[in-house]
Amino acid sequence: MKRLLLNFAALAGLLLPCTAAAAEPTTVLAPVKLLGDSAYFSKFTYDWINDAGQTCTARLTDVATDPRQIYALIAKVYTDPKIPGKIKVSPVDGDKVGTVGNVVTYSEKAWTHWNPGVENQLDVNWNIPTPETDEQTMLLVEVKDNFDTDGATRYPDNSTIACIYHCIKSVRLLYNAFRIERAGQSYSAGDTSYKPGVVYNVSGTYNRFFLMGKGSNRPVLNGAPFDRMFEQYSPSTGVGNIPVSDFYQQLKSGHSYTVKHDCGSVPHLGHYPTMASTSGTTGAETMSNLIVFIPDYRLAPWSGRDTNDGQAWCMYNPAYIPVFQVYDVKLAAKAERYGQESGRQFKVTLDWTSNIDTLSDTHVKQDFYIYRVVNGVIESKPLNSTAINDYTYSYLVPQTESGQTLTYVITGRPSGISSFNPVESNLASVMIPGYDPYERLALDIEATSRSKYDPQKQENEYTNHIVVDNNAYTHVTGDFLNVGTQFHLYRFDNDKPNDGGHSEIATITIQSIVTDGSAYNFNYVMEMKNQAEAVSGTNGKFTATSANGAINFNGLEATDHFTASTAANTHADHYDYVLKLMPKKAAGSAGVKDVYSNVARIYVPKTQFGIDMTPYTKAEVDGDTKHTLALPDGVHMTVLAANTYGADQKQATPLSVKVENPTTMSTKPFAYDATSWKMGFACAFKANGIFDKDSMGEYTYRVWRINDDGSETMLTENMYDDDSHPNVTDNYKFHIDGGDLDVSDLFIDNPLSATGSKTVNYIVRLYCQSLADQSKFYVAEDRFSVTFDASTPTGISEVKLPATVASVRYIDATGRQSQTPMSGFNIVVTTLTDGTVTTSKLIKR
Repeated sequence: MKRLLLNFAALAGLLLPCTAAAAEPTTVLAPVKLLGDSAYFSKFTYDWINDAGQTCTARLTDVATDPRQIYALIAKVYTDPKIPGKIKVSPVDGDKVGTVGNVVTYSEKAWTHWNPGVENQLDVNWNIPTPETDEQTMLLVEVKDNFDTDGATRYPDNSTIACIYHCIKSVRLLYNAFRIERAGQSYSAGDTSYKPGVVYNVSGTYNRFFLMGKGSNRPVLNGAPFDRMFEQYSPSTGVGNIPVSDFYQQLKSGHSYTVKHDCGSVPHLGHYPTMASTSGTTGAETMSNLIVFIPDYRLAPWSGRDTNDGQAWCMYNPAYIPVFQVYDVKLAAKAERYGQESGRQFKVTLDWTSNIDTLSDTHVKQDFYIYRVVNGVIESKPLNSTAINDYTYSYLVPQTESGQTLTYVITGRPSGISSFNPVESNLASVMIPGYDPYERLALDIEATSRSKYDPQKQENEYTNHIVVDNNAYTHVTGDFLNVGTQFHLYRFDNDKPNDGGHSEIATITIQSIVTDGSAYNFNYVMEMKNQAEAVSGTNGKFTATSANGAINFNGLEATDHFTASTAANTHADHYDYVLKLMPKKAAGSAGVKDVYSNVARIYVPKTQFGIDMTPYTKAEVDGDTKHTLALPDGVHMTVLAANTYGADQKQATPLSVKVENPTTMSTKPFAYDATSWKMGFACAFKANGIFDKDSMGEYTYRVWRINDDGSETMLTENMYDDDSHPNVTDNYKFHIDGGDLDVSDLFIDNPLSATGSKTVNYIVRLYCQSLADQSKFYVAEDRFSVTFDASTPTGISEVKLPATVASVRYIDATGRQSQTPMSGFNIVVTTLTDGTVTTSKLIKR
């Protein structure tokens, strides 16, 4: 479907009269902006020391990917009293819970905590200071895709840093949030209808992740980040259950997931949700408008709490349980005649609901705007010039001769919270009938649609339900029909019926007309055609009180089952259903042809995307030899359609790169020189670059290896898609085809002992030039690590030590040779000390 981005700035002008009630419901609670927003958190910085011993400074709002940076980020969040934190996570201070002990928050309660100043240390005399602001602060922890817990790894048995290396991919601060609360109302054990708390908006591309809040209810004496120290939130149906798979797809289809308990350690217990399909393949999903609600009273006492196998201290009160869901608005539309028929006006009424209201059992004040959708394109200006905070809207539409189908979409977001992107509702349509009964067949034909997307087949499977009845003000009468009269039901997949873009779905044939003098039965058989599977014919009857009386269609229904490929995202953006009839009374009349019913249109929300990434200049890309460009975090695309489905991976990701199938090999130790031994190491992997070649042009990769001493080796440079001989040196081998890059990295380093290991980190970046504006370049990145140890196969048969340059010759277009570049075109011939000869091109201006 061709779509336009909604212009949320163009809100001036009332297009049509609004008769919606202006007063907002008394139960509405306005969202409360938190102190800890992006502007507040961006003022904080912290230092961390990398593996090379260098001191680095980072902002609190930066994403931490290095294990030592992750370590330092957590230390900053939990030790700086100016970073907000929940001082009380239970409404009753010192609440007794079974035999476990008191619910505690910060270590002034005399509990021992992890000391972030000393790695892997617990200090009984060291306290985490109480936050100055009693407000939730939340971290998103991304678990590595290749992490496979054995259920036994625990702090402090293993090094904190080593454990982060093993299982944590990144940690970032969440600051898109607001509070739901009622001023002046305090906790009451008998009133569970009031659920104050914080709502977070999570967007970004992840496979496995969980949330971790600043605040602690843990009375344990041994605690460290990610293990028993602070609250961790992840969807799970109970202790010991396997991860939730297909998580985001489940949420988009309307499911909500609750957090039953505060995990002792989410990554090691495997309670993180997984984006990957049920087939088990790893892969990330790009999420938008995932909302997580953390109620204040989640640890309030409840009946039976003390008997929960000694785990009562971490089980959440069922009345105040945290929830994961996708922010959604559902729209319904209806049209009713307004006044007398002669006035030719219809009242269109739109009603909607928002699932964000279900979180706290009250209405959250939201700003709604209503847009018309004309020929599949959302109009730039809404019907309402100012935000609607109610849940209904109506206005008058004049009736026309030809009849019309009107389609609407509504947007909403919490009032005054700019960090939440507006969400689009479903499309809802109404049909306003024409007032000339012979221009169109005097019928009401309505259609509803259900569809399922099969990602393996890349098909949409449709089940469209069609209902036919008389129009409310005109009728098909018995003298229209005789034996043999046929109705034909058509499905059109474009707006040009004469181009053959239609299929006959059903034929209804009148087989007999029977009367007992008081009633007439028009018996028919309906044959279904062009279905995904063959359907047998069905019998039915129309009835009338007289031979020329109004026909009662008796609930004539047809269900259309068919599929459409989505592999290229070229399937129809809507389907039209029309019923055709040649009435008996019009047969033979001059100029009278077959007549048609109104059009019942079903929109198919197609997934289309626009690039919404940070652009860079060519100079910035050429200078990014040490991956110093700061890449934006979060969603790198704009979805131009709501409730979408049916897009393949290339359609759904305008630009990304993902490393696949890294493998490792090594040699036995060998004599490097008279005084030292060395060892050969090899890592082979594929960098899968995904980008839309209709919008992206020339591209290039860069790959870096991070060495033990913190230095970096760049393995690639200037690998453009029109260059069949990439400029590579040393022992590195690369192959590029169709966006994928095969890398075989061979390097020499100190040998490993029989029990030693070596972790090597790689960085892969993909750069693409915009076809629409060739001054703009876009960048995507993936990072991963491999470990060499005693179990690494020793399959390398030969190791070449790094060769040096023996000689360089320059040859111009006339065949002249020189030891220095000549003006114009040069062929550069480089001979290495191992006898290898390489050639490349050079143009000297």
